[in-house]
Amino acid sequence: MIKKILVKKEFFIAVFVLMLIMQVACMIYFGTIKQGYHIDEVYSYGLSNSYYKPFPTDRNKWLDNSYFNDYLEVGKNDKFKYDSVYYNQGEDVHPPLFYFALHTISSFTPNSFSKWQGIIL
Repeated sequence: MIKKILVKKEFFIAVFVLMLIMQVACMIYFGTIKQGYHIDEVYSYGLSNSYYKPFPTDRNKWLDNSYFNDYLEVGKNDKFKYDSVYYNQGEDVHPPLFYFALHTISSFTPNSFSKWQGIIL
């Protein structure tokens, strides 16, 4: 009786591990071929990483790369500044837990933007 239970348990653990490996492989594959960003993804990075600037404000003029870099990336002096994330979320409608996590991941690589920061989360 105990042998049957152990065999069943080991089988389910093996199936679970195999499913986990397949999910990670799919995440890496689709993350590698991902091109472009949906507006929700841009806002997620902006609300998490911009310093007290929840949304892009200069919409009626040409903006260079530095404007968007400041909006999407964590600056060297802005790492782990959760008060800014909390303020930005106060201007939005979503709970801040996801944005705190994305800000934490992004804070480990300041002044850089990568799709993998969001995909890993």
